[in-house]
Amino acid sequence: MKLSAAADLPWNPMQIALARSLVDLRTVLLASDPALSRLRMGARVTLTLMAVGLALIGLHRLIPLPIAAYSVMVITAMQGTLVVRDATSRARAVTRLYSGLTGFAAVAVATLFSPWSIVSDAVFVLFVFGAVYARKYGARGNAIGMFAFMCYFAGAYLHPSIADLASIALTIMLSGIIAHGIRNYVLPERREQDFRHTIVAIGQRLATQSALLKAGAARGWTAASRREVLRQQERIGDAILTAEGFLPPIPSDAHREAAVRELTIALFDLHLASETA
Repeated sequence: MKLSAAADLPWNPMQIALARSLVDLRTVLLASDPALSRLRMGARVTLTLMAVGLALIGLHRLIPLPIAAYSVMVITAMQGTLVVRDATSRARAVTRLYSGLTGFAAVAVATLFSPWSIVSDAVFVLFVFGAVYARKYGARGNAIGMFAFMCYFAGAYLHPSIADLASIALTIMLSGIIAHGIRNYVLPERREQDFRHTIVAIGQRLATQSALLKAGAARGWTAASRREVLRQQERIGDAILTAEGFLPPIPSDAHREAAVRELTIALFDLHLASETA
């Protein structure tokens, strides 16, 4: 009885304004991020960096760390959140292992060549080339290349000593564990659910575009109506690109491979159709 009576009480103006603000905020977020995947990505990066910061504070009380170790841990934590994009948890763990080893090797190479600036700069150019070329090998190659590039840059800039490498190895390992835990257990990916939400949003945006085109054809086109159609077309294209990002890499299974290829082609055709409508 008490709960039903409380539910029947009228809302005060402040509560109504707050509710409207929350609805407006959700509408704005969904307009640019249909599945809220970008919001979760930002929250994942922020939470990872906060956890890394707390880990560094606790670790520093036990083991005084060099400045390079702080920098490398933050860099690898952020890169581990952004560029490790394998489809399964096991594949992401393998990528983190390879990336961490490559990143540590890059810091070690930068440390060895730090007395010779010209040689260090030349090696840095090679790392840049390698990071770009590694994209040829998919998401894992891209992650390994980015780890190598960023870690070499940190090492070349901060000039850690040989004695600092053990601390740097420890921080790379901790950053990988933290990033992996948050990515898989605290704020996990929901690729299938996000894909479905994005497809629904694409359908809604196509319906809106169709209504705008019909209204323009019936009433005549104005500068404002043309801008609105172009804006809606951009929103459709953005949603389609987001949906394509949720598709997994081409799997080895023939049936799944055919399904992924068909979805990719269908989304591409839909994108072209929306632009030529």
